Amino acid sequence: MPTLFMKLPHEEKVLHPGSLRELRLGEAVAGFTLDIGLNYYRGMPLSSVEKLELTVDGTPVPAELMLFEYNEKLFMPDQLSLAFTEFWDIKHDLRVNVYNGGLAEGDHEVGVELHVRNVYMQFGLGAYGMVDGSATRTLTLEHGPAAPQRSVIEASTGVTVPREEGVATATIGTIEQAVSLYGFEERLVDDPDFGLADMFAELNSLGVKKYELIGSMVFSQYPHPTQAEIAAVRALSEQYGVQINSYGGYLDKGRITGHDATDADLILDITSDLMTARDLGATFLRSGDIPLHLLEASAAMAERYGVRIGIEVHAPHTPSDASVQAMLAKMDEIDSPYLGLVPDFGCFIERPAQPALDRHIANGASPELLDYVIAHRHDGLDEAGMQAKIAEMGGGEAEKWAISEMFGFLSFGPADIEGFKTLLHRVQYFHSKFYHVTEDLTDPQIPVEKLLAAIVESGFSGVLLSEYEGHAFHLNDAHEQLARHLKLEQKVLTALA
Repeated sequence: MPTLFMKLPHEEKVLHPGSLRELRLGEAVAGFTLDIGLNYYRGMPLSSVEKLELTVDGTPVPAELMLFEYNEKLFMPDQLSLAFTEFWDIKHDLRVNVYNGGLAEGDHEVGVELHVRNVYMQFGLGAYGMVDGSATRTLTLEHGPAAPQRSVIEASTGVTVPREEGVATATIGTIEQAVSLYGFEERLVDDPDFGLADMFAELNSLGVKKYELIGSMVFSQYPHPTQAEIAAVRALSEQYGVQINSYGGYLDKGRITGHDATDADLILDITSDLMTARDLGATFLRSGDIPLHLLEASAAMAERYGVRIGIEVHAPHTPSDASVQAMLAKMDEIDSPYLGLVPDFGCFIERPAQPALDRHIANGASPELLDYVIAHRHDGLDEAGMQAKIAEMGGGEAEKWAISEMFGFLSFGPADIEGFKTLLHRVQYFHSKFYHVTEDLTDPQIPVEKLLAAIVESGFSGVLLSEYEGHAFHLNDAHEQLARHLKLEQKVLTALA
């Protein structure tokens, strides 16, 4: 159902089998423990937890009975907001110790209401997006210690991925294909045994040599990974014969509760990310939205560390937006090769992906009403107006959900190709984002041919990095889709060459 907060479909991970266990102090039963997983594609600081309430069998658990445990440290409920140096990563659970004297044997209905501040998604002073991690599930009370959990770097299924026939990536003209590890988000979050080695095995199967690594997905000590973590990434890269192209960092402006990041905070974060990128051997740091007045200092710092900064141009922005053009003008004024842009092809979605429509139809939405929304998305109605119009036409809850998505996460419209061309002289590399490629190697959502034609015409020399975001539809098809997308790019680029 629609939610005021962002909610990803990883609810099975929030409350999973084996997460409810008996708590003993010596020989006495003192209560129970509950292990809670994070319903998001990247980790968050513990300080971002704004609400965490439990119910067991319909009865709320008083806060004074709870003690939180993470990284072998204990926190009272009101101390979580202060724990900005503790990073809750996607492979490790937050444990709640509840001292209520214990639970009866057998099954219990457990509910968690969890709201997490999205620390990098700032809308204004003190205003951030939110992640809804709430879930309810019937769990069986277990005994004994929980199974150990492995980090993204430690985890590995040990499964060798067969070589994909006919996909060998290539340098076509002056453009080299690469892949973002972000595309494997679904398995990375849902499968505790799937880790970095498995993603590198996938790259081998696809014939890909270069990749982008997202620090907050991979590191347990983000934003300051340990030297052991960095060494492990480098060792696995060497083992699998792959090479890092870019390190994906963020500007987590809301990490400290009640405090918006200052200029000094941002420069420290940018410097830390540059150091991590350098230590990993990356050519580029993909950064968050650096304020215009800090661009020159950031370029100087990037040159010092020998890593080029690329600021992502991402939906809902388009290249012609005033804010993007202002950033471009400032970069032209600074004129440093260490500062540039990373255009994301998600800016150019012209219609919703078919798997998204199929999901809404399966939930009861009328195909005819969905077609109406698509056809009239830009006829002047805002989201509330479109909701009212579709309700008049007989739409219900399923259509409301679809409309919310089409005005939000999967917003679409005419592609700003001319605006795209104005950016090309400042591009470091491209995020060739996609949601779904058909069997006959077409992308019905994004005008790949027009975008690649503009890139070739500009004389660009560098990396075209495939970034799969169709994992949001939970079809577990990243490998198949990446293979198709790489072939599609090769087909288009070869024709252009």
